[in-house]
Amino acid sequence: MNRRVEFHVLEEKERPPLLDRFVAQHYIRLHTVPLGQWMSMDFARLAKLWNEEPVAKLIEAIKESGPRLGPSNSQVVHQVVEAISKAKQDQPIAKQTGDRGLFEAIAQIVALRRATAPVAIDILERVVMPALHVGMPEKFPPLDDDDLGNLRKGIEMFAFFVEVIPHQFQADDEGFLGTIPHEQLTTPYADRNVLEIGKGDWVVVNPEHFLPMLGPFEPQALLDKYDEFVKYVGTIPDAPRRRDDGRMLAETAIRALADLKQCVAVAAQNQDALLFRLLPPPG
Repeated sequence: MNRRVEFHVLEEKERPPLLDRFVAQHYIRLHTVPLGQWMSMDFARLAKLWNEEPVAKLIEAIKESGPRLGPSNSQVVHQVVEAISKAKQDQPIAKQTGDRGLFEAIAQIVALRRATAPVAIDILERVVMPALHVGMPEKFPPLDDDDLGNLRKGIEMFAFFVEVIPHQFQADDEGFLGTIPHEQLTTPYADRNVLEIGKGDWVVVNPEHFLPMLGPFEPQALLDKYDEFVKYVGTIPDAPRRRDDGRMLAETAIRALADLKQCVAVAAQNQDALLFRLLPPPG
């Protein structure tokens, strides 16, 4: 990362369950699995308010920023203000608490610039992130026996498309979300380098990693190429005749990539931190 802001979080405590209500969660409920979400955060502002400004100034910033989260979050904002009102008002909050849940809550109130709609993590790992790397070949590759076998087993057509189309960009199969090299990651917490994403830890991803891929990304172009691929599969004699059962999955993945593109653009333009987090399953 070109710019890293250190935060003084002294110890870890349980996150309050109210955290997940800070950002609207409009998504297609495909699975009862955790949901992944990207956020663009103004960490420079957050660092100053958390580490340097007295609590009284932090409360002013929270009250100023709180209304943009909408009326549904006003109670949560009030609870955060009430909690830190008990701290010493003339000292920074970083010197008085190491509550990681409080840190994340304040971050979402005063520093969140944009967030993507949450998407089921298995969809993100299996099709959304791999789709970011697919090329746009003029001719589709021939299908071998293994490919035809996968079609007969009922693989979703869009997942099959992502799997067999040559990749335009190299992906790291062992990396974060199956595509992001670990050297592109860092932690927003000063107290721990090992992150537990499954337990809700945030991870910072270098937005520059996405720019070459998302810059030329055109949602409709990818969808058109997928439609061409479906027709192509239909012309192969040994391929099973089946309907386009991957269309909804294709549209979901492409919307998610378009959403990510906007979030990355905001992060890159403002030199923000780009963060990823898991939310609990709906319901």
